[in-house]
Amino acid sequence: MGAVPEQTESAKRRRFPFVALIAWALLAFVVPSLVEPLNLANVLGFPLGFFLVAQGVLIGFVIIAVVSARRHRLVPDEPGDA
Repeated sequence: MGAVPEQTESAKRRRFPFVALIAWALLAFVVPSLVEPLNLANVLGFPLGFFLVAQGVLIGFVIIAVVSARRHRLVPDEPGDA
């Protein structure tokens, strides 16, 4: 027997913030910790590590925000939500 559709939608709704938080943590803490080995290469005159942290991490944060906004718009509200 399958799960009730309301329960699966609710589970999806509760699970996504944790996935987004893990992605944010990886971008915020793991990528900057890899800066030193990446600084051996240059991109547009800047060390690659600096370039990734300054540009790539910000782009990643924007992607997380856009995906989060789209998911919240597509998932129907639960009964009783104000």
